[in-house]
Amino acid sequence: MRHRPRTFLLLAGLLLSLLATARAETDRPRIGLVLGGGGARGAAHVGVIRVLEEQNIPIDYVAGTSMGSIVGALYALGLSADEIEQALLAVDWGELFVDRPARRGRSMRRKEDDTRTFFPIEFGLRGGRLTTPRGLIAGQKLAFAFPHTGMIGAVHESFDDLPIPYRAVATDLETGEKVVLDRGNLIRAVRASMSIPGIFPPVEIDGRLLVDGYLASNVPVDVVREMGADIVIAVEVGRRTEDISREQLRSRGAILEQASRIQSQRAIQGKLGRADIVIRPQLEQWTGQEYDQLAAIMDPGEVAAREHIDELQALGVPRPVFDGWRMRVSSHPVDVPPVDRVDLVNLTRIVDEVILDRLDVTLGEPLNPPRLQASFEEIYELGLVERSGFDLVHEDGVNVLRIYVHEKPYAPFLVYLGGAYRMSYSGLSPFAVHLRINKLEVNRRGAEWRTDVSLGSVFGVRTEFYQPLDFRRRWFVAPQLMASLQDDALFLDQRYAGSYRYRRFGGVLDLGRTLGRTAEIRGGFYGGHLSTEWSSGLFPVPKQNDTTVGMRGVLRVDTLDDHRVPRQGVKAGVYYESPQPWLGTEMDYDRLWGQFFAAAGSHDDRILFDLQGGTDFGSAMPYYQHFYLGGLRALSGYHVQRLRGRAYGLASLGWLHRLGGGDLPFASKTYLGLWLDAGNVWLDSQDAALNDLIYNGAITLLLETPLGPFHVGYGRADNGRDAFHIDFGIHLASPANKIP
Repeated sequence: MRHRPRTFLLLAGLLLSLLATARAETDRPRIGLVLGGGGARGAAHVGVIRVLEEQNIPIDYVAGTSMGSIVGALYALGLSADEIEQALLAVDWGELFVDRPARRGRSMRRKEDDTRTFFPIEFGLRGGRLTTPRGLIAGQKLAFAFPHTGMIGAVHESFDDLPIPYRAVATDLETGEKVVLDRGNLIRAVRASMSIPGIFPPVEIDGRLLVDGYLASNVPVDVVREMGADIVIAVEVGRRTEDISREQLRSRGAILEQASRIQSQRAIQGKLGRADIVIRPQLEQWTGQEYDQLAAIMDPGEVAAREHIDELQALGVPRPVFDGWRMRVSSHPVDVPPVDRVDLVNLTRIVDEVILDRLDVTLGEPLNPPRLQASFEEIYELGLVERSGFDLVHEDGVNVLRIYVHEKPYAPFLVYLGGAYRMSYSGLSPFAVHLRINKLEVNRRGAEWRTDVSLGSVFGVRTEFYQPLDFRRRWFVAPQLMASLQDDALFLDQRYAGSYRYRRFGGVLDLGRTLGRTAEIRGGFYGGHLSTEWSSGLFPVPKQNDTTVGMRGVLRVDTLDDHRVPRQGVKAGVYYESPQPWLGTEMDYDRLWGQFFAAAGSHDDRILFDLQGGTDFGSAMPYYQHFYLGGLRALSGYHVQRLRGRAYGLASLGWLHRLGGGDLPFASKTYLGLWLDAGNVWLDSQDAALNDLIYNGAITLLLETPLGPFHVGYGRADNGRDAFHIDFGIHLASPANKIP
């Protein structure tokens, strides 16, 4: 009984402490945090938040623009500075800014889209005129970049209900007005706030087309004032006029950029004047596009915040008070309710059955973000989708997952442009300019009408109507028509003998089946008319006019992560064609060729192996169907296409070492390459022998650019022959026996 007074005193002391803490929490001024836009420079916000936590400063309101809206949303959900840092660094920003899923996950049909060098901009064809996308990037993957359930798993009736009340700021594209987003899907609000015009398409919310908030309010101090903040801490990370020196203002681009900065700074000066503390990290060495350097950009934010340490310390609260606030804001988990119903808002010409078939959602179970993301990637790969999104709402007593799918405004005719060039000193220099027009979703089963036009060494037109036979798009028929005209050379014993003109017109009818996302098999009949006409040279060849009708077959496997400069995966193919006299042609030969290409390696070093070969089985294939070698990585000591015959074999082994370059989209990369190759071409396939191989070595410099790979190198054969090569638009996984 003698311990009762001591126990009573301890309880009374604890109660008084709690009352004092509650009073301190109630009596303190309300503090608002404003996080401005600036692209990757916005990572500095994390360093500022870390100092606020060290100084025991509880934040009552947060508002952000652009990158500040991302950091602000994560902070409003209760994440600490360390947790926000981990979330930002966990994002593969290079992959995030590419809408298409990783190449390995694409269908075989879509993998064909990058086997030629097309420039990265997709056009549309409307009313006979080319139209451009509303943005280079749809931001398709942003919705799943931050897997916090509060970001993607709920629609908030008010952002005031978040652990820290939050606002995202965007701009109405039609009126230019500032739009303060205070409810709804959190990640959609973030997408709207950071939708840079020309880079991302506008985001439609409540009937308004919204773009990046920097146009209307890049540092929205007034927003947190209106939310109720007594004290405002503003963090400004945008590019400033002082970041450019007078010496740098010598180009038109630099002058225009500086003018834009002057206008932007004048627009925010008045708003920053309403903040009590303005923190400006020193970020002049970063442009805002270095998303692969976020960890380094965070430190200047911490340094800049410490420059205001006296002002910040005055806002701190006792540690127990701050710990209580921290516990309150971090203990608000957002549960993901089970999905009771799926509603599809389909604003495309793709039939609902096809989209719903690709949705991997189990009714009665909570939403699974990774599975939903994979579903959206499958839907996006149909080719017509500009963007997709979702809301999870409680409606009439059930939880409804509402899926939105929007069509590209320039569809259904998609247009691609590109080109390729090969040159060896004193050798042939084949080149081509490519145009592709692809009309998608021609009918309910997803038919495609694709037309390719080539200008250059080969003038050709090929049009194919690809008709899936089921909604899963596995079985298909593919009739084609083609016409081509080319001037080609004839070599005898590796010496130039003359040139001839080769014309071809014909068609193909294939029946095929896709085997998952990695393989395709097709076969059918082809027919057409072939003619040759001698142009010049010492050994004239008689004119030929041949009608050919035969059978063909193709088996293709493709698991490469990239067709241009692959790092992982395999590409293999077997191609066979044979005119058949029983179908009414006088021609009778076989033509078989195949390729096995494999890539393995790391970010900086890659090993590439290529094995190719072809034969006519001794059936006297005509000279205009001959195989050829010569050129970079195809007997590098020889000029382009110098070796020709009815059979060939080639093995190539290469090592690429990355010298530099960024990982983000549209960034160039540079590689040093060392290559060994061995092979030969035989005029008579029966003469093919391993003891007749020619061995070559080459050293190259490869520049991977947004417009295509640019490859220069020097090769030398074991017999003393050598050649200097320049390739543009030639993918490393492309076969040696195709003209660009």
